[in-house]
Amino acid sequence: MLSINNVSVSYQQKTVLSDITLNFSAGKFVVLIGPNGAGKSTLLRAIAGIVPPSRGEINWQCRQIAAYKSAERAQHIAVVPQTVVMPSGFRVREVVRMA
Repeated sequence: MLSINNVSVSYQQKTVLSDITLNFSAGKFVVLIGPNGAGKSTLLRAIAGIVPPSRGEINWQCRQIAAYKSAERAQHIAVVPQTVVMPSGFRVREVVRMA
């Protein structure tokens, strides 16, 4: 269902992921572990289409992630970050409704 083929991700001139190849089957749980700065969050951002790979391709159901419109991609792939920056001025009830 999800395949990552020779993906590299760079921020400006610094490569943070290099030649990652992974394949994930439907119905399986996957755990991504590693030390701080290893590129875990960058890989998740690339899978979600937030950060484009500088090389390689990421496919969801045999179609490149980049080919999906953002609303269509969001129906299949989502990322929940560790920290969320909320704009000030919202009441608790309003923030809960945003979920």
